[in-house]
Amino acid sequence: MANEVKLYGVHGSPFVVRVKIALNLKGIKYEFVEEDLSNKSADLLKYNPVYKKVPVLVHNGNPITESLVIVEYVDDAWKGGAPILPRDHYQKAQARFWAKFVDDKCMPALFKAIVSHGEEQAVAEVNEQLQFLENELKGSKFFGGDNINLVDISGTFIAFWVGAAEEALGIKVLNKEKFPKLAEWSDNYINCQAVKDGLPLRENVVTFFKNRFEYVDDAWKQVPVLPQDAYGKARARFWAKFVDDKRTTLPSHRTSSYTTTVTLLFYINESSTQETQFTHKPGSEPRSEISNPRVHRKMTNEVTLHSFRGSPFGCRVEIALNLKGIKYEFIQENLSEKGPELLKYNPVYKKIPVLVHNGNPISESLVIVEYVNDAWEQVPLLPQDAYGKAQARFWAKFTDDKCIPAIFKAVTSHGEEQAVAEAQEQLQFLENELKDNKFFGGDNINLVDISAGYISFWLGAAEEALGINVLNKDKFPKLTEWCDNYINCQAVKDCLPPRDAVVGFYKMRFGKA
Repeated sequence: MANEVKLYGVHGSPFVVRVKIALNLKGIKYEFVEEDLSNKSADLLKYNPVYKKVPVLVHNGNPITESLVIVEYVDDAWKGGAPILPRDHYQKAQARFWAKFVDDKCMPALFKAIVSHGEEQAVAEVNEQLQFLENELKGSKFFGGDNINLVDISGTFIAFWVGAAEEALGIKVLNKEKFPKLAEWSDNYINCQAVKDGLPLRENVVTFFKNRFEYVDDAWKQVPVLPQDAYGKARARFWAKFVDDKRTTLPSHRTSSYTTTVTLLFYINESSTQETQFTHKPGSEPRSEISNPRVHRKMTNEVTLHSFRGSPFGCRVEIALNLKGIKYEFIQENLSEKGPELLKYNPVYKKIPVLVHNGNPISESLVIVEYVNDAWEQVPLLPQDAYGKAQARFWAKFTDDKCIPAIFKAVTSHGEEQAVAEAQEQLQFLENELKDNKFFGGDNINLVDISAGYISFWLGAAEEALGINVLNKDKFPKLTEWCDNYINCQAVKDCLPPRDAVVGFYKMRFGKA
C-alpha cells in the first residue's frame, strides 16, 4: 500500500496535516516524502507544475494538489471508514461552503491577528468570523456531528496552530469565554487519535512562532500598528516559510477608486453593483432593468436563484441549471438595497448568488454548481471517476485563485505590459490543459468550463471597451476556440447578458477620460 500512495509535504504545514488526517481517518497507509522547500525536488515540480508547492498526493501515479481538493479526493477514492463529506446533497454543499469560509475568511483574519501581535482591531475582525463557526457548531461535538468531516479538517489551524501562536506570542485570539463551543471543539478535535497522529509536536510549533515573529517586535518599537508595507512584508514572510506560499490570492489593491470598485464588483461581492439596464435579447424572455429589485423568470416553487443580471458568478449557476434542464425562479437583487431574503439566506457573505432549493439556501457559485450536479443526476458536470473529479476541482479553483485576479489586474491597468504578461502566464496553463478538446470536459461542458465563463465572455467585452489585448488569438488558439464554442452553446447563450451592455459598462466604469 505504501508504494501506491505518496504524500509530498513538510512537517508543520497545516495544509499538509489536513491530508494526513483525511488519510488517517480512512485508514490508508502512505509514504510521506519530506520536501525541502528551499530546494524543491524534481518530483514535486513534476507533480505540481502550476503552484510548485505542497501538499501533493500521488495515488497510483496520479497527482492531486490543493489540500481541500485532496481531502475530497480521499473521500471519493476510498469509501471505507467514516465519510468525510455527508451523503446528503444539501449537507454536502453546506460542508463545502463552511470549508471555503474557513480558508477565505477565517484564515486571513487569523494571520492578521497573529502577525499584529493581537492588535485590538485585528482580533475584533477575527472574532467576527469565528462567531459564525461558533454558531454553526450548535450543540455538536464536531462540525460533522458525532464524526469529523470536511469542515473540521479545514479548521485544523484554528484547533491547533492558533493555540501555539497564542502561547508563543502572549496574545489571546480564541477566547474560551466568548467561544465556548469552538474551544470545546478544539479539544475534542486535537485529541482524536487520527488527528493527533497527524499533528506536529506542539513545542516545535510554539518555537517556530517565537522565532518567526521576533523581528516584528523590533519593527513595532516606534509604532503601535504596522504600516501597510510592513504588514504586507510580514504576511509574505509568514506564508512563504510557514505554508510554502499557501495564501489566498486577492486582486491587487490600488489607491484609485475604480480598482477598489472592480474588486468589490466581481471578485468579493461576486456581482456587479452598477445599475446598468440590460436590454431584451431577441428570442429570450425580457430582461428587466436592474433598478427593479425583484424580477422573476421561470417561475417554480421548488428552485429559486437570487442573483444579479450581468454577474459572471450568477451566470455560472444559471448555466448549470440550464444544462440540467432545471426550471427555476430568478429573483433580481438590488445590491444597493439588499432584500431581506438575501440577508436571511446568506447572512455570512450577504452576497449573490444564492440558490434556494426546497427552502434550503446554498451560497458561493462553485459550491452551488457542485450542489446542482449532486442534486440532479442528468448531464453530469463533473467526471465520474475520483481522479477526474479532483482534477476538475483543481482547475476550477485555479481559475478563481489565479486567472481571474490576474485578468482583473490587466483590465484595470488598461493593458499595462507587466499585468498582461502575468495574466497570460496563468492563461497558458489553461491553454495547455485544453489539449485538443472542444471543452475542458471533453465533448461536454463541465465544472472547469463553467468556472472560466468570465474568460470566455466578459474578458472579450473588456478588451473591446478598453482597446486592450489579453487573450491573444495567436498566443492562445485553443482558448480562443474554446471561448467561441462555449458562448455559442445554447445553454450558455441563454444566460449571458447582452454583449453591448457589458461593453458599455466597461467603457463607463474603466474608460479613460
